[in-house]
Amino acid sequence: MGIDRGSAPAEPARGPGGHAWRSWRRLRGVVLPCAALVAVTWSWRHPEVLLPNANYIEVNDVPGTTALVGMTVGDLGAEAPAVTLRSARPRMVTPLPTGVSVEVLVCRDTVSGQPIFSARGSLQAQCAGVEQVHDAVLDLSDETEDQLVLVVRSRGPHRLMITGLDVSYSAGWQRGHQSVGPTVVADFSGRAQSDAMGIS
Repeated sequence: MGIDRGSAPAEPARGPGGHAWRSWRRLRGVVLPCAALVAVTWSWRHPEVLLPNANYIEVNDVPGTTALVGMTVGDLGAEAPAVTLRSARPRMVTPLPTGVSVEVLVCRDTVSGQPIFSARGSLQAQCAGVEQVHDAVLDLSDETEDQLVLVVRSRGPHRLMITGLDVSYSAGWQRGHQSVGPTVVADFSGRAQSDAMGIS
């Protein structure tokens, strides 16, 4: 009576072809677990911890205005981590016009107790403390209202679009990089002050 080995592929006969087959089987047994470990380690070492506070924010005002736009949520829960910021770069859709400056700053605990969505004037008047991004520790717990805020100043009738921020940060030996924040349209062409926001 014959033996049915099912559909298992027969191993090639001995020789160069057979040696290559056995080498691949051994290599596959090492490569696949290693690939899975790398994927898990990457996710752990590169966490995504920042959340935007909106999807779209449009600000309209006259030249000479300073517009403030909150780019991240200030609190993520009691157990949320604190991260050390390395950089936060606005993603400009078009080159920055002459007479316009764009800066990202850290706002510590808003004076109103509410996160900034859009506002005008000095950021220092809105926050208990203001810091530069590099090496600032951003507390993401619900005990604070720490935020990344976009500060846009225009001396002329300009319109610009920014599609969020590229943010790099660390937490211990973990490293993270995220694209976060709403798409911002800032129009200083002379219309009366008005803002629009989209959240989904």
